[in-house]
Parts: sequence; structure tokens; C-alpha cells
Amino acid sequence: MHRTVLTLILVATCFAGVGAATDTVAALYDDTPHKGTPRKLQEAWLRFHEVGLCQDVDAAFVFDESGVKVWSRIESDKSYLKFQALFAPLRKLYPVELYINRSREEKEAENGDNPPPSLWQNYELRSNLGDHAVQWSVDDGEQIAINRSPPDELVKQRLLIYAEQTLSRNRKMEHYALDLFALARMAFDSGIPSDIRSKALAICLAHARNLEKNIRKLSSGLAQAIPGSEKWESGSAQPAADPYAENKLLPEKAEQIYTYAQSIARCVHRFIYPEYYTIELEELRYPSLLESLRTLQRMVLKFQGALAKSGIDWR
Repeated sequence: MHRTVLTLILVATCFAGVGAATDTVAALYDDTPHKGTPRKLQEAWLRFHEVGLCQDVDAAFVFDESGVKVWSRIESDKSYLKFQALFAPLRKLYPVELYINRSREEKEAENGDNPPPSLWQNYELRSNLGDHAVQWSVDDGEQIAINRSPPDELVKQRLLIYAEQTLSRNRKMEHYALDLFALARMAFDSGIPSDIRSKALAICLAHARNLEKNIRKLSSGLAQAIPGSEKWESGSAQPAADPYAENKLLPEKAEQIYTYAQSIARCVHRFIYPEYYTIELEELRYPSLLESLRTLQRMVLKFQGALAKSGIDWR
């Protein structure tokens, strides 16, 4: 599930705020509340993130001077009721327009209940998930799989669960990173009341912690499918270049995290659903995806520290 509308908003404006002051950066976007937004709408938007609805509802917000328009896609009845309870009552007080799509997400796999072909052919993963038909031999110092018979029904179910879990964590990573960017802009927008900004900062920090935790889980899961991942897990692999810029404003650092997370999310999706139905050989020879996740994890940890030490006087 992708935030198509939000991505379009970001693409249209992402280059305009480079090097600008924090207030100017915040003013460039209309997907977060600003100083002209009624307080109750500011609080509702923060509540949307605070209770975790942002992970269950795919929503694009556009705030104007007096109200908000929200385009959303919601799959579960529970999330739909929570979303309605949060925003629908405000329609009596302000110009609030809710556009809700309740359609179910289509399955991406074209093989019914079969795992993606890339996982069928991943013998490292099959072996790690308990497929005893996969045996290993050593050829010129390199482990190779032999006896490559199709996995049984139990292994098939484990592969399906693995794919669903990996894609779910991947989606959460991208959502948390995008929300981190939005919350940081609100937290450092001087036009917003200080108590609202303080709450935005606290939620932003909570999102950063959840993002880092989710990256660790995603990395651990992907390591089961990539030969030689023990080198990465031990920390002996050469780290990828860190794009995190220490001299940037915190909202700009959050933007860097989102941009990097977005590129990794596309790679994870291609890992499960590669263009030619098999994982790229280079990815198996060198776990660049795991290295990228490790770099993203370091970026988020640095961002957490910077948030905690921001020490801005908002009185």
C-alpha cells in the first residue's frame, strides 16, 4: 500500500526548501497543520499519529487556511471506525472534507496462494524456514544447494507468511519515515503554539524509535534470505556511505531519512517481486540491501539523539 497522493505532494515541493530556514521549510508544505489551522484540527492530526492510525490508514492531508481535505484508503473496519470517530465530528465545526476508499488491496502475486517465484527459488530462505529437501554442498569453497525439489505445503505456507511479513514491515518503514518528516516540520514551525509543537516533537521521537525497531526486524528477516548475511550481522561488512548530513536542520534531516527509506523500500519490494522473477545475483553475492538498511538505522539513531538534545526554547 503506497501513499501515492502524498508522494506527489512531496515531489512537487521537495527541492524548494534546501538550505532554507526551518519556518520557511514548514511553509512549503500543506500536508501538515500550520499557524492558520484551527487548534482542534491540529490536535486531531497529532492524535492520528499518536494512536498509530497513520500505520493502518493510507491518508493524504491537504490543509488550507480554515480546514482540511483528506484522501484515504482504509481496509479494516476497526481502522475505519477510529478514523471516522476522529475526524467526522469536526466537519460540524470546520470545512473538513473526507474522501474514503474502502476497497480491499489487491494481491500482488499472480500465482494464487503460491509464494512469489523469487522465494520459491531462494534455497537459502527455504533451508532457513525448515525445508529439509534443500541440502548443501561445498564447491570450490562456496556453499551450493542441491536436491532442489519443490517445497512441501508447510514450507509454502511459511514462504507466504514470510513474504507478507516482509512487505508489511517494508510498508511500515516507509510510512514511519514519511510521518517523521511531517512531524518534524510541525514540531519546528514557530507559527504553531508551543504546547502543540512539544507534543509533535514527542510523537516524532516515538515514531523515530518505532522506525528504528522496524528496520531491525526487517533486516533480520531479510538476512534469512541472503547468503553470507552473517558477515553483515557481525558488523564486519564494509558500511555503506552515510548520506546523513550533520549540519542540516532537523526537518531536513528527517527529509533525508524519508528519501533514503523510500529508495530502500523500492529495493525490498523488488527483492520479493523482482522484474524477472528471480533475485538479482549481485544482491546475493553482496548484501547491499542489508548494508543500506544498516545505514538507515544509523541515520535514525542519530536523528533520535538530535531530537532529544534539540533544547529549543518554545516559550
